[in-house]
Amino acid sequence: MEFETEEQQAEAVKKWFKEYGLTIVLGLVIGMGGVYGYRYYETEKEAGFEQASVAYTDAMASIADKTAFDGKVAQYKTEYGNNVYSNLLGFHQAKMAVDSNDLAAAESVLADVMANAGHEVVEHTARIRLARVQIGQEKYEEALTTIAGAKGDAYNYSYELLRGDIWLARGDQQKAKDAFANAQELSGQGPSHPDLAVLLAELSSVSEPSASMSGDANE
Repeated sequence: MEFETEEQQAEAVKKWFKEYGLTIVLGLVIGMGGVYGYRYYETEKEAGFEQASVAYTDAMASIADKTAFDGKVAQYKTEYGNNVYSNLLGFHQAKMAVDSNDLAAAESVLADVMANAGHEVVEHTARIRLARVQIGQEKYEEALTTIAGAKGDAYNYSYELLRGDIWLARGDQQKAKDAFANAQELSGQGPSHPDLAVLLAELSSVSEPSASMSGDANE
């Protein structure tokens, strides 16, 4: 379309801008904001990680004093929320609880780390340690439930070892034998268990139960 006068052109521009201008402006803002916003986000994220790292180091400096350390961890979570650093602090808290024979506290901390894990490796590590703590408290059903929720084939070896330990602690030698045998088949997935061959040798004489006696939801 051509315009006869500048006034017509101006009016057309005004009308065009009135109808479509906001959309275009928003598009430009979003587009430019996407570029600069992303750069800003990356800069802020990097700065945030640096601050979180400093706060983590500060918290670890007080690890010799449990009360002070617990306070620092709580402060860290308030300021930075849940991330890999807070997960690591949780692991230290759990170890301190185990060292002081407070397995209930260790269980609570590890359950929190598992639920708020910032990385898959952290989640599996927390799950395995949580199950170990539950075994230590003779909470065998809870331990079986804990590892039953695991996802990721790369950790099946560790979970089968745990399952064997749970069944052995419960006195079910057949299920322990089955779990350890499964672990042996998966042994290429993780570090070799030094006692696995011994355990299987000790359980080699255990025979399969009859069909009427077998069956368990957590098998």
